[in-house]
Amino acid sequence: MHIILQIFIILLLSSCSKSEKDVNITEPESTVEEITTVSDKKITHTVYFEFDSDEITNEEQKKLSQLIKKVSEYDYFITFEGHTDNRGSEAYNEKLSERRAKSVQNFINQYKNVKIIAYGEKVLPGGADNHAANRIVTIKLDQID
Repeated sequence: MHIILQIFIILLLSSCSKSEKDVNITEPESTVEEITTVSDKKITHTVYFEFDSDEITNEEQKKLSQLIKKVSEYDYFITFEGHTDNRGSEAYNEKLSERRAKSVQNFINQYKNVKIIAYGEKVLPGGADNHAANRIVTIKLDQID
């Protein structure tokens, strides 16, 4: 439990250091902070993407690397849930959300117990008008006993 608390603190502190290049000034919803939650043997972390992109930014890569370092000594089942905003066709957004999830999976390629869910625009965690909050992959780590 102590290691999970340490992970939470590190991820919480790292989420406060958003660089100017990650903020899109033309979109008011771009001030959304990264979301990381830790409870019992579960960790949830959110990776944000630019509009119409499945490439992980350098800033997000740094955060993922920190996450990997902290959880690598444990065995987890990982679910990658890809999302998009609601601009574009539903079919295109479903494929984009799958590419985003696979992009994060490829970055965290050391784990074998993985599952990918591509929601596209069907599930909008940030609501219909908060586009930046919906261009995400949510990583859910469930520790295997």
